[in-house]
Amino acid sequence: MAPSSTAGPAPDFGERRGEQPDGSPCGPRPDLALGQEVRNRIASGEGRRLELKRGLPTHGKVARTLGAFANGVGGLFVVGAEDDLTLVGVPDPGATLAELATVLRDDLRPTPRARTWIELVPNGSGRDVALVLAWVPRSEHLPHRARQSDGQWEICERLAASTRRCEPSALEAERARTAPLDADEQRVLAWIERCTRAARPARTTTARVARATGLARSRLRRALHRLEAGGWIFGWGAGDVRRRSC
Repeated sequence: MAPSSTAGPAPDFGERRGEQPDGSPCGPRPDLALGQEVRNRIASGEGRRLELKRGLPTHGKVARTLGAFANGVGGLFVVGAEDDLTLVGVPDPGATLAELATVLRDDLRPTPRARTWIELVPNGSGRDVALVLAWVPRSEHLPHRARQSDGQWEICERLAASTRRCEPSALEAERARTAPLDADEQRVLAWIERCTRAARPARTTTARVARATGLARSRLRRALHRLEAGGWIFGWGAGDVRRRSC
């Protein structure tokens, strides 16, 4: 049985950011075939970026997970694997692949970028089994809503190995928190951290921070807004800004 796939980006499994599907660090393995990569990911166990299912759940549950992957940092959905990592395979992988394509097309708005395919992997008992996989990368078109069995549309996020309903504001805050800081934001954060750690931190104003960091006020306001939205700082506007982690 040859692997089959729909159009979509090749799955990089987060390795350009040095992460495994559960978010833990790893190095790229260009020497391994995709099948070996899939086995490595499954062996790491379920997490924020990996969901294992023995069989295909209801369309609503699948849509929730795929939508949460798109709303978060991306993820790999595997059908034919137990929670204990046993590879049982899928009896009719072609039909399962078609169902996954239907969920992506009909039960998610907007439709996320994705790749689906069939992978033959050894199950440890001397035979190959067919897994059906869907790779959904991180999306820039938030939020993705998943249609449920009652016809309602939900926004979901991934928390560890579970999927939960959330509000759009939570997704925006998470994106702001996890996005890399630019040079202006790093400069402002470093200055705020020095003030936070001082024995008698001075009361802060926009003019004072602008002078200290050398930033124009428009650039400074943008940096402060991004830092506060991402949870890096608090108290701005009250004149007593602090770095939250300190």
